[in-house]
Amino acid sequence: MKFTLKSAGLSVLAGAYLVSAFLVFRHVERDAGPDRVTIRISQWQLESGVREAINAVIRRYEQINPHVHVVQIAVPGGPIYYSWVLTQMAGGTGPDLAEYNWTSPDIARYFQPISADVMAPNPYNRGTPLEGVPWRDTFIDGMTSPDSFIDVLHEYYSVPMDTHLSRIVYNRPLLKTITGRDEPPRTYREMLAVCDQVRAYAKAHRLNLVPMANSHDTKDLLAWVMVVEMTGRLSERIDFQHRLKIFPQDIGQTYLRGDWNYDTPEVAAALQELKEYGAMCTPGFWELERDTAVTEFANERAVMIVAPSWEATNLLALCPFGIAAFPFPYPDQTDPVYGRYARGPFSEGQLTTGLPVYVNRSTKHRAEAMDFLHFMTSQEGSAIFTQVSNWPPATVGVKPSAFASQFKLQSEGYCWFGNYIYPTPDYDSYMFIATHMPALWGANGSVEEFQKLLRAEVGSHIREDFRHDVVSGLDNLLREDTAAAARVELGPPARRPEVLPLVTITNETAIYQTRAAIAMSLPGTSPYRADGTATSSGRPEAGVRPASAGNAATAPAKTGDPDLAAGWQALAGYRAKDALEIFDRKLGAADPAAAREARFGHGIALLAKQPVSPAQIEEARRIFAELADGGDDCAPGARFFLGRIAQHHQDTPDPAEAARQYRQLVAEHPDSIWAQTALSRLAILEIYALDLQSPPETRIGEAEKLLQDARTPTAESELHVALANAIFFYRLPAVDALPHLLAAERLGRLDWAARTEVLVQIAELSRLAGDRPQAARFYRTFLKENPIDLRRYIVKERLAAVEK
Repeated sequence: MKFTLKSAGLSVLAGAYLVSAFLVFRHVERDAGPDRVTIRISQWQLESGVREAINAVIRRYEQINPHVHVVQIAVPGGPIYYSWVLTQMAGGTGPDLAEYNWTSPDIARYFQPISADVMAPNPYNRGTPLEGVPWRDTFIDGMTSPDSFIDVLHEYYSVPMDTHLSRIVYNRPLLKTITGRDEPPRTYREMLAVCDQVRAYAKAHRLNLVPMANSHDTKDLLAWVMVVEMTGRLSERIDFQHRLKIFPQDIGQTYLRGDWNYDTPEVAAALQELKEYGAMCTPGFWELERDTAVTEFANERAVMIVAPSWEATNLLALCPFGIAAFPFPYPDQTDPVYGRYARGPFSEGQLTTGLPVYVNRSTKHRAEAMDFLHFMTSQEGSAIFTQVSNWPPATVGVKPSAFASQFKLQSEGYCWFGNYIYPTPDYDSYMFIATHMPALWGANGSVEEFQKLLRAEVGSHIREDFRHDVVSGLDNLLREDTAAAARVELGPPARRPEVLPLVTITNETAIYQTRAAIAMSLPGTSPYRADGTATSSGRPEAGVRPASAGNAATAPAKTGDPDLAAGWQALAGYRAKDALEIFDRKLGAADPAAAREARFGHGIALLAKQPVSPAQIEEARRIFAELADGGDDCAPGARFFLGRIAQHHQDTPDPAEAARQYRQLVAEHPDSIWAQTALSRLAILEIYALDLQSPPETRIGEAEKLLQDARTPTAESELHVALANAIFFYRLPAVDALPHLLAAERLGRLDWAARTEVLVQIAELSRLAGDRPQAARFYRTFLKENPIDLRRYIVKERLAAVEK
């Protein structure tokens, strides 16, 4: 390699990193005695005070638990950190606990869910007001941030250490010099006036001084809240699922369906406010790095700075003058320009927690790792962390440090969560809009020019993001198909769940609804169709055996063979290559049952061994076709996977074939876990993929007939949820979904996240249907079960109205 200054610098960096890593591990070996368990926690937060805060927590923990030694590994963030973590995990030397991010790869492969743990109390909160409270509810956000509860995996995976919130930090002496007071503006009009005063002062004194420093990294921290505030009434109008909040997927879908655009009055008002916000900031701020904005503020070339809470300790250390922080004074109902759109009191939205810590799937010290997480997030541990770091705490009831207390969320009020400037959370539309923000914020920019650009092109970028969502959703679905089957095979037959723990029915439905939203937004497409091709009805062929008591019971595939159990264990742990090798060794087993089970496992592992090729899928299909006509438990499992291959795994889906396999499965093995799981997937096909020339109500009616085949509460619940979602998606009378939601709630099989949404939906639809007592009952249930959810303000308002 040619020697350059750049390569030399990289070599020095790599060398320094290797030396530091060596010292860390040498330190571990030196400090860990024969009677001490050592666990390691890695993180990337190199801001001033954070490492010291974690070390302070560790010292106190080790005082209480002298048999455990905890080592902190601080690694620079960004690509360096993620490469390091993934390399360590792949090599089997990963830390027991690691800060990670829900958008990063291989979470299910390298980290373990902690859903059961978060439902139990944190033992370190004994003697505090949080004693006996589920761990989940001891966090300020109720563990609703996307890192804590990963929606696509439908599991809790991490616990947070701090909260994220943005404020305006200001130079108190400089503000007083310019305005005669060191108190911040309290209203939006006062904020505009202060900015005018700063500009006039800079001009009079010939200073390079601007009202507010900002950067590419921080520009959105306040901007999205401005948009949410201005568009609350619009969000309420397009809340077609009646959840009292708008999700990013809803924003993009309703745009494609024509429910709003960038000329809609509320959105236009938000754009005008954003234009004024941009004028407060350093010219060209959207292209500046964060360090540049901090330097401008520290050198007194800006009176204020947009500052996230994690910048607190850095600013305290860097600034030689007194600083304080205040919330941006968003316009309220009294504002002469924006008052007609504002609705107060206004909530700043969902609090975002940060520094999420995940548990290594392969840790040998899970008990100790979980115990340390309990202490770190207890009231005592969290108090130590915030006092040393000056970062706002994530644990309920913990008093923040004096500076961090200025970053307290305003949670009481209206907030519908929708950010219409970025209509999806994905890359393509975000980059398109971010790249064109100069059309709004530039010296010659205007709201009209920005609207023109968005009007012309943003739809195609939303569609591209949604196509990416479909691909990502399918990748996750395919991975969970095989892992779910393995987890079921590992369990005792008598304790099998009622359905396979696949990707949730809501997430699988979202794949079809996203495809349909894309198709419906294209010219010349039927409003009913999800694609442009006709399909057969998928009705059962003649000769399919009807359901009967004689064929419902099947012998379990379990043979008790430890090698086969090891194969299922590998597959459940996302190690398909290892599983395939194990199953291959048992294909010639003398016991026919063991040989069939090995063949079944071999077929499933083929669907997961990366990279999955069409040849692998075809081989798996042939294996399942051979096994499907047998008399043991492999037969319905094989039939189920024949349906899944046709539905999702093969390059070109064949919904008619998938439906045929599912119907035959339900007819032949109606009570099996495989058939009961297939029912809701067959319902999805009926609604979104078969006979698409028929109107939605007809397709939903066909899917409703499957309720008669549901033999377990979970299967029935999944069907009711799928039917309700379809009614909302196709904009049929919303109250038609109410019986399905009531049935799903009554069956008691909804997990916590799904139940939370269903409670709100039942209450809202009951109110709209005029059933005030039922609405009140479900509003009260929601409030009781969700003490932290930020919809509580609206729910309490609705409850008061129906109880009048």
